[in-house]
Amino acid sequence: MRVATNWIRTSARVAGVGLCALLSCAAAMAQVGKPEKLECESLVTPLGMDAEKPVLSWQLRDTRDRAKQTAYEVQVASSSANLAAGKADVWDSGKVESSDSIGVAYGGPAMQPSKRYFWRVRVWDRDGKAYPASDATWWETGVLKQENWKAKWIGFEEAEERAVRESGAKWVTNADTGSEKKDKSSHAFRFHFSVSGAVKHAALYATGQDTTAAWVNGKQEMETEPLPPYGHQPWKTYFVHDVTSDVKSGSNLLAVEVIRYGGTGPQAPDISQTPMNALIYVEKSDGSTEIFKTGDAGWKGALNVSGAWQQAAFDDSSWQDAIPYVSKSANFEDAGVSRPWPTGTVKSLRKTFDVAKPVSAVRVYATALGSYKLFVNGKTVGDQILSPGWTDFREHVVYQAYDVSDLVKQGKNAIGALLAPGWYSTPLQWLRESNNYGTTPPAVRLQMRIEYRDGSADEIVSDASWKADSSSIRFAEIYDGETDDARKVQKGWDTAGFADGAWKSVEVIEPWLGVGDRKMAGEPKIEWQYFQPIRRERTLTAKAVTEPSKGVYVFDFGQNFSGVVRIRTKGAAGTDVKLRFAEVLNPDGTMYVENLRTAKATDHFILTGKGEEEFEPTFTYHGFRYAEVSGGGEQAARGGRAGGCVSYGCAVYGGAEDEERHAQQTVEQHFVGAAVELCGVADGLPAAR
Repeated sequence: MRVATNWIRTSARVAGVGLCALLSCAAAMAQVGKPEKLECESLVTPLGMDAEKPVLSWQLRDTRDRAKQTAYEVQVASSSANLAAGKADVWDSGKVESSDSIGVAYGGPAMQPSKRYFWRVRVWDRDGKAYPASDATWWETGVLKQENWKAKWIGFEEAEERAVRESGAKWVTNADTGSEKKDKSSHAFRFHFSVSGAVKHAALYATGQDTTAAWVNGKQEMETEPLPPYGHQPWKTYFVHDVTSDVKSGSNLLAVEVIRYGGTGPQAPDISQTPMNALIYVEKSDGSTEIFKTGDAGWKGALNVSGAWQQAAFDDSSWQDAIPYVSKSANFEDAGVSRPWPTGTVKSLRKTFDVAKPVSAVRVYATALGSYKLFVNGKTVGDQILSPGWTDFREHVVYQAYDVSDLVKQGKNAIGALLAPGWYSTPLQWLRESNNYGTTPPAVRLQMRIEYRDGSADEIVSDASWKADSSSIRFAEIYDGETDDARKVQKGWDTAGFADGAWKSVEVIEPWLGVGDRKMAGEPKIEWQYFQPIRRERTLTAKAVTEPSKGVYVFDFGQNFSGVVRIRTKGAAGTDVKLRFAEVLNPDGTMYVENLRTAKATDHFILTGKGEEEFEPTFTYHGFRYAEVSGGGEQAARGGRAGGCVSYGCAVYGGAEDEERHAQQTVEQHFVGAAVELCGVADGLPAAR
């Protein structure tokens, strides 16, 4: 027993020594340091932070057992030097007995616009001992208040775009009712019009529920489409057709047929009436213009007619006058029907300005009813995509702040902006309902603050002095894609030396937002960008390239993601390189796009024919794994690449050890799934409506 007892005692002493050694080792390995990961309003060094009482946060760096914070002190100063010297000349919270390290509100005096505030935090541990003070960081205010915006909303429309938007074309329908057909009805409309003068250009705009055909002087210009399996047609935005060769001086006839699809059973809708909207825009040789539109006197309509009613010789004397369309659910004119004008081209806006003195700091504050991209002296400003983001533009819009101190120089300078429809006026949903936030065209608002080394400051603002023109981006919508005609690029348009004598003056725009009983005059509330922007997250190279049919190449990027394709190719001038997108393929290797429904999800790049050219869309994005290239695919197949556009919340994981790789791959799959659904807004299928 004595031997056993001695052995137990010896073992206990050895175990005790081992435990002490282990604890000593753990204590030695414990990391204790200054607070880290300081954030203001959940952002690191936010530029243009306008919260009245911003909330601050930090993380304790102490791996000791039962470590905790027992007190903190926040110090805010007007300069980093003051902060380093312990001089918190803006605000000092004093020592606050609290374990709070998130949601700690700034309690200092009211902040000034366009001013940087430096701050740090000191904290105390569970024993009341102070940790080292954190490193200094900062936030910087922006415009701060709505009344500090001195800039005007500005935009630009080509004459035809403005005329169509302001035409006042009405939604009309046939007067007769009581269709016996339940599955499909035909609604015919005729309108005689006279053009007084030689025709230089004419365009037809027409649409109706569900699908529309049109004839000008007996020649068919548009054709109806069958109802797809998913039961929707994209009818709430005009279809546009050039009819210059068919409209003549003197008497003309416009005939329109709308096919309305119904159904069977007691729940089948009444399809004896349907909305239709059409106009013809005519530019004459003398420069004057005319518009002939629904709502003008003289339109006639009929239900389920036969014969050659599309021809001028047809006798329509028995037809009744077309009447204003009234939604049965709303009982007033035009209710529930969209503003059907199309989005138009992306616009270029520019202004030159002089800087006479050495510069210390330059900031640009910008927002838009639409999407925008800024340039200073030919250089892209910032790395954000599709700014300002999607909000309810009737109520509020966010602005972005940019540090452009390195781009502005003493002497002559230029600032430029591309203005696109963005989420503001792009057609949405399966029916392609456009201009959802009212009748105001896209507009941008920006102001630049230049601070000089002598302490003075100037401001450059958007106003009537800016110049504008249509850009080389001929079309850009979120769902339908982007068309870029490289032949129309005006090199150096965003530089001070560019000759803009042929450009036109911008239009100063007074926002009139909302629809129906929510229509309101006045601008939306402008708020600072309190969230992370959309940025390029990573670039993917195609894993494989196939050729399912001659001249058509499919690039497989190995995973679904939200983004765009960057393509390098070459070809003859005017070559249309077409890109389509899909998440899966058909068994024969072709693109499966039926799930996109009415979304076209198609980009076009029209070549100049001058060597190798590169294209990357600016104002759209797609959700895809596969990209199909035709028209220039052979060149692109030699090295196509895709640039990802995913939202802020998706960090890239990597560098795992061998034993962690399985778990790491699982995390990657979650990342990919999140990325495809986040590009500024949660969207389960970014390419589809």
